[in-house]
Amino acid sequence: IKMLSEETGAQLSNFLLMIVSPCVILKAFQIDFDKNLAVGLLISTGLAVITHITGIIASKLFIRKNSESKDYILERFATVYSNCGFMAIPLIMAILGDRGVFYSSCYIAVFNIFQWTHGVVSMDSSKAKINIFKILLSPPIISIAVGLIIFIFSVRLPSFISQPIKFISDLNTPLAMVITGIYIARTNIFSSFLEKRIYWVSFLRLLLVPAVMISIFMFFDKSNESFVVIATANLIAAACPSAASTLMMGRRFNLNAEYASKIVTVTTLLSIITLPIILWLMSLTMGILK
Repeated sequence: IKMLSEETGAQLSNFLLMIVSPCVILKAFQIDFDKNLAVGLLISTGLAVITHITGIIASKLFIRKNSESKDYILERFATVYSNCGFMAIPLIMAILGDRGVFYSSCYIAVFNIFQWTHGVVSMDSSKAKINIFKILLSPPIISIAVGLIIFIFSVRLPSFISQPIKFISDLNTPLAMVITGIYIARTNIFSSFLEKRIYWVSFLRLLLVPAVMISIFMFFDKSNESFVVIATANLIAAACPSAASTLMMGRRFNLNAEYASKIVTVTTLLSIITLPIILWLMSLTMGILK
């Protein structure tokens, strides 16, 4: 009904990524230090790195360069990078609670590092300027660093700080869904579903990459309850639709932003079907999800 403009959507996106998501992460790290949890963080980080490398390999193998169009650049980016901020965190919070968000924070950190290094270079290596300090000083990375300090030293924030953090973090799920709705509403859904190439990108992003991760999980001890939480959090993030930053990067590097928007829209709508399938497949192959 055109109540919210595209500019409003962009502003809400920044608010979610820069304020709300860091609060969600800080809230999740408000737990006593435990050696097993620390080891779990390392495992989660390793799995996140493997997930992104898997996406990069898949994008190179299955999406070929096209001399006539640069749309393949957006397709590759959309294959590698999932919507782990907007969609994964709300889903992980709903399914696994704070413990799941605790482990998934590593995925967000790895996502940011890969996106602002490999992702930027893949868009246009001639114009890419990688600022490592900008990456490290981004709010999501800062919140993880602060959260680690809070976790390692078992710090308990006073209520006048922790309570506002909780209130703001509670915005995460509804705000993420509203923003997703804004992006979908501003795209011609019918024409999006007529783009045949998007179905191939959707297959790689929504099914192939998470399926590879499930096969890797099978080498771990599936009877370990902590690993179940780690694996499930990683899988949800890996199986999410293409990142909204596909559109942002497309605009930044003067690529086909309309096509990028269509990719995000179609993968988001298809994920309603594919995410349950991926979790069911994990349950079937490993017998760990109830």
